[in-house]
Order: sequence, then structure tokens, then C-alpha cells
Amino acid sequence: MNIFFILCFILLTSCCFYTHSDDKIYIDEQEMNTCDDAFYIHVGDNTWIRTHSICKDRCGTFTYRTSIACSSNQSYEDEKTWKCPYCNRYWPVGSPCKNKDCPSKYKE
Repeated sequence: MNIFFILCFILLTSCCFYTHSDDKIYIDEQEMNTCDDAFYIHVGDNTWIRTHSICKDRCGTFTYRTSIACSSNQSYEDEKTWKCPYCNRYWPVGSPCKNKDCPSKYKE
């Protein structure tokens, strides 16, 4: 009888953890920068996403998917940015560097 309750408890807690963890995006702290009161997370190919909250749990550092900066009409994919290698500022993917003082070859 006790084993039945223990198995039910394990099943319920694992289901709750799985549902809650779907909203988490785990971050390698080596792939994260802080700039302009936000955290930028590198997701590959000089592409970054911005968030304003970082959390930690026993599995590591993460942000919630709902904390990723995006406007009301756009999705997470639309809010990806790139980092200019010369001035280290972030710009929307597909947009050139708009820093007038930057020596970048990726300017308008």
C-alpha cells in the first residue's frame, strides 16, 4: 500500500516538474553578457536573445521563455539580435550596425 502512494507521488511530482521546466531555457553562463540593464544570451552564429531576468536552480542558470524580450506582435525568433564585433552593441538580425562612431564594415 505504501509503495502505491510513493509511486503516485513520484509520478505526480515528475509531471509537475516537466510541465514547469518547459518554460525554462537553460543558459551556459560563458555565453551570456550584460549590457543596457539586460542580459544577452548567445544562441549561436553571433545571434543573441535578450532577457531581463536570470534565475538559478539545481540544474543551472536559466531564464523563463516568457521573460525573453519580444514585442507583442513578434515571436521569440523575431527578437534575435547580433553583436557588432567592433563596438559590441546589439542590433536586430538583418539590420546593419547603426553606431556612427563604429569602424565596422557592417554599417549602413
